[in-house]
Amino acid sequence: MEDVEKIVDAMGATLTRVEWEAVRNLFGSVIRTKRYGEETEVDKIDLENGSSSIYWLAVLRKLQDAGAGRLILGRKGLKSRFKWSPATVEIAALMDSSGAATAPSHQGGSARDSGHHARLPLGNNRVVELQLPPNLTEAEEKMIFEYLKLILKQA
Repeated sequence: MEDVEKIVDAMGATLTRVEWEAVRNLFGSVIRTKRYGEETEVDKIDLENGSSSIYWLAVLRKLQDAGAGRLILGRKGLKSRFKWSPATVEIAALMDSSGAATAPSHQGGSARDSGHHARLPLGNNRVVELQLPPNLTEAEEKMIFEYLKLILKQA
């Protein structure tokens, strides 16, 4: 249980409030469909949750860094996917419990950031790092990521 608490604490330190709620919903979906311990394609995550793959790749990287699973980037025709931790049920329960983990109090990517930090992979080991202001709404963040996704597809 101590490891699960460390994972949830790490998630709380890096996820924004908007990301935290999206991840809670995602964990709920994974548990309902009994996909914990398995892989989920990133494309399916954005279809189920209404956000772009670029947004979810950034969030899933944070989950990987926290220890909630492993992000496997698609190569040679394979799709990007996330392999869930066997402790997914325990992580979700701790996120939902009233006294334990609470949503982050900050808007930004971490306590030291002044806004949302995102990494957008371009392929060939190239990455664009983006710093968004902390006062953006979820709809505004989504619009920015969708716009960037269109630009990156054309590049």
